[in-house]
Amino acid sequence: MFVMKLDSLGAHQWTILRGGSSVEEARGLQVDASGNVFVAGYTASTDLDSQSNAGDFDVFVMKFDSDGAHQWTILRGGSGDDFAYGLQVDASGNVFVAGFTASTDLDSQSNAGNTDVFVMKFDSDGAHQWTILRGGPGDEFAYGLQVDASGNVFVAGYTASTDLDNQSNAGDFDVFVMKFDSDGAHQWTILRGDSGDDFANGLQARCATTPSDVVLDVKFFDRVDEEAALSFTIGRPLILW
Repeated sequence: MFVMKLDSLGAHQWTILRGGSSVEEARGLQVDASGNVFVAGYTASTDLDSQSNAGDFDVFVMKFDSDGAHQWTILRGGSGDDFAYGLQVDASGNVFVAGFTASTDLDSQSNAGNTDVFVMKFDSDGAHQWTILRGGPGDEFAYGLQVDASGNVFVAGYTASTDLDNQSNAGDFDVFVMKFDSDGAHQWTILRGDSGDDFANGLQARCATTPSDVVLDVKFFDRVDEEAALSFTIGRPLILW
């Protein structure tokens, strides 16, 4: 994988490469207020930055300073495949990572189906804080992640389960949005879809004048690739449009 920095005019500042003996895929990137760069993805290497791989693909999180100097790398995984896609850093420097896993033993968590959603939290030094898994009997895939000013975590993706968190599935794959508090406790899950396939591919937060006006926007595509969007208030799963 590589990380590249350009200035505001597009002039190249630096490029770094990082990898092991096999495949690395970088999927999520965030820059904090100090210019530190955090990257999340997955690796099949057994020797990435002297870290041990627990399965086929493991989650990695890396930190670089504003000059591109490597600070740390952590790997996290179970006996199956683990894929990280979403990454966010909060105001305290905590790092949140979301993705999906086929492991039955990721951080001693039970997998409810074939592929489950996971959310992980690390502190600013990369120390693991917690991991949660969420899923139904079918497949769940998480791609979007946002963290609000209070540390609440929002995850978006899609599911083939017919009873994810007691929600009804309208089609083959439905869009889901989940909320967790800062300790990883589940708050709510909502599903949205029609009779076909619906795939969520991102999650963004937008603010009006106060924190209570924060709205989550979920973009998704249906079976015929028609783009649509949902919006939710931050406090409760109210669909705005």
